[in-house]
Amino acid sequence: MKKIIIILVIAVGIAGSAFTVSNEKGAATVAKVEGLYVFIYALPSGDHDYLGSIKAGMTWGGTFSESLIKIIKRTKKEYPDADGIVFQQGDWEKVDVIKYKD
Repeated sequence: MKKIIIILVIAVGIAGSAFTVSNEKGAATVAKVEGLYVFIYALPSGDHDYLGSIKAGMTWGGTFSESLIKIIKRTKKEYPDADGIVFQQGDWEKVDVIKYKD
């Protein structure tokens, strides 16, 4: 009976790993600007909590870098424990703020 259970566990493990998809080509290192990770058209892969959103619409003026620094400063002021910001695809008017879980 023990042998059958062990064989079943191994078989299920092998079958499960056969359907695991790994996309190494899509892996990337995320830039950290002014102490915050900045995700543009990307999503954080680690466990994190959503803290809130920042309206970015009023900050678009000048270069992208200047606008990004304004958004980061506002994020740090409103969410001092933030670890990163996420620009959502198709919605440049708001930025989601995240905190990684320990």
